[in-house]
Amino acid sequence: MSEPVAAVVSRLVDKSLVTVETGGDRARFRLLEVIRQYAARCLASSGELACHQRRHALWYASRAESLDPDLGGGVVGEPSPWFAVEGGNLRAALSTSLREMPDRALVMAVAMWRSWMARGLHAEGLRWLAQALEACPAPSALRARGLFATAVLEVRLGRPWRGPAIGAEIAALGRDLGDPGSMAESLHQQSLLAWMAGEWDDAARLASEADTAARGIACVRASHEHLRALMALFRGETSAAQALLGNSLSALGRVPPDAPPFFTVCTAAWSVDSIDDLLFPVFEETMLVGRRVGAAQSRGYILATQALAARMGGGFDEAGVMLDRALRMFESLGDRTGQAHILAQRGHLLRSRGDPAAARECFRSAADLRAEIPDQRGTAIALAGVALAEAALGDGQRARALGREACRMLDRSGDLPGHAGALNNLAVAEVLTGRPGQAIGLVEQALALRATPSVGWQYMLLAGLREMSGEIAAAVAALAAARGCFEQIGERRGLAAAAGLGRRLGARERGAKRMQSPRP
Repeated sequence: MSEPVAAVVSRLVDKSLVTVETGGDRARFRLLEVIRQYAARCLASSGELACHQRRHALWYASRAESLDPDLGGGVVGEPSPWFAVEGGNLRAALSTSLREMPDRALVMAVAMWRSWMARGLHAEGLRWLAQALEACPAPSALRARGLFATAVLEVRLGRPWRGPAIGAEIAALGRDLGDPGSMAESLHQQSLLAWMAGEWDDAARLASEADTAARGIACVRASHEHLRALMALFRGETSAAQALLGNSLSALGRVPPDAPPFFTVCTAAWSVDSIDDLLFPVFEETMLVGRRVGAAQSRGYILATQALAARMGGGFDEAGVMLDRALRMFESLGDRTGQAHILAQRGHLLRSRGDPAAARECFRSAADLRAEIPDQRGTAIALAGVALAEAALGDGQRARALGREACRMLDRSGDLPGHAGALNNLAVAEVLTGRPGQAIGLVEQALALRATPSVGWQYMLLAGLREMSGEIAAAVAALAAARGCFEQIGERRGLAAAAGLGRRLGARERGAKRMQSPRP
């Protein structure tokens, strides 16, 4: 009778041929590197290495597919920790699959991409996806998912301009697949990626085409009407946004509760606040979250967008009620990502209402949840929220420390849009603590990254700060840049604010000229 495996492993550990790593109630065993290399040479010399590599790759591909977070039921969870724990094995399996079984490589890369994104491994995830898509070019729904994942990671790396070309490929693939649902979904994604790239005219045109294609397809329509509402919020059109959100909820009512994931999670990402005459943008959330959810979760996200629209219109109480409902929904579903999103939104609502102490607790709770998931970007964004609350409470040192840590986290992962947003919020924290001079350099750093869709409001903040420092010519130049950004997207609220600041700067220029002109 053969010796039990546990006994064999125990002897190998005792003889220091195998190392053991424990965590909680689990243990992992690893060959010493010299032993592993020797075993690999033995397998190679016997001609068995390729067979074992293939079996290894097939097992990991099957396991990765079974844990694909977007292939569950109606409720989508976070990526399994298994992807991070098995990183080395998965890389080896991907390499083998790319050589011998490209279809399995694509399965693995698509299953893994959200885990790479959550851990800030954007560049690595993009490399594996690119190789898998190149090795497996046949039209399929899986390829469409891989292309969209590629676009999300490109956005995270500050290259949103690559999105429209990817969107066009997704749309062509949707036409090749032939069914109306795929065609409507592909047009929806194409319009979304044009919006992310700042190609507003194309985004509007494609959104109209997607709207026509999605008629009668409730799941696509629910997601697309939400996207159109976000586009309206970016232009400051809160009434139009509310109507579109109502359409989204109406379509959602026709989607079966157990429908597979269909709703592409996006947010407005930015809000605009003011102190006296100084307008400033606040980076609140990820714009393209990179998550697709089912009916119950999508209702929570739509409620969060409704709450933002209400807040933009001054309806703080109404916004609070909506966020409470959304939080209860996500809690009942055990969706920690959704809960963290709502807690952060509640923090910004409380911040806007002038209750920074309560806001700070919400941001801290959101940061803790996101650290547990883990969600590196989300954690950094929540820390930037804590920094804003600390600044409003007068603790400039604490605010700066947290804001800089958020910047470092996002910079380390190559996340240009996130880094630009964190720099923006650090500048706002400096303003809140009475250091507008220090804020100027931070805003200029954020603008130099050219990685956010809210540069118009950042130029407005820069213009206001230059005005405060008495640099009227520089303020006028920043205002001209802001106005150009607002005109490009038809941002009525921004154009109105720019006109007001322009009148004030004009009066100051005229006053300065009168002071300089010689008296008769």
